[in-house]
Amino acid sequence: MTLDRAALKREAKLSMRANSPKVYLITLLLLAVFYLLTELSTRLMFPQLEVELQLALERGILSEDMVERLLSVRPSFSNRLITYAIELMTVMLSLGYLSFCLNVSRARAPGVRDLFDGFGIFFRLLWLSILYGVLVFLWSLLFVIPGIVAAYRYSMAFYLMFDEPDKSAWDCLQASRALTQGHKGELFVLDLSFLGWLILCIIPFVNVYVMPYYNLSRIQFYEALRRGMPGQYAL
Repeated sequence: MTLDRAALKREAKLSMRANSPKVYLITLLLLAVFYLLTELSTRLMFPQLEVELQLALERGILSEDMVERLLSVRPSFSNRLITYAIELMTVMLSLGYLSFCLNVSRARAPGVRDLFDGFGIFFRLLWLSILYGVLVFLWSLLFVIPGIVAAYRYSMAFYLMFDEPDKSAWDCLQASRALTQGHKGELFVLDLSFLGWLILCIIPFVNVYVMPYYNLSRIQFYEALRRGMPGQYAL
């Protein structure tokens, strides 16, 4: 079975159009939250950063001495703890966005509440993220290419976790392995087709369009794989 990349992207656009402007507003909201969380995390980890940058602006140069002072500052234990919590929150909101996009694709009344779906299965998603990271890392030890292949092999696991939350993290990874068998190259080409869009994301607000477009195209890929898979993984 060969997947029609153009048709998948066309279906993604139709889903976006059917849910406009909600899909763009929620994407913008999520990006704004990410920006605020990143700013907060930076201030906690580098409490002197704002002071040093202000001095640099006043003097017209960021001196080596300023950089050394900045790097020498160690955040407190409580600041580090809050930063780790912020990072976990960012991961869960990112995964919640996948749930939002699944609902957009399936016309299931998507909304802001979907962004918090990841917190409902927090520990299962966290364990899945850890296992995914470990597997990709171990394959990367062989060489870069096996690591990339592993990333694509297990990339459907997070969608599967949202669709079947009773599945274990390991079962989701194995299901993803089965689904992507013979299709990893097609998924890579689908991602590659977004290269131009990703470059355009340097322009403010372009990502508000690209982010749902990319995610919905990947979800269409996932849906197509499940439709074509006989047995327990089929839709």
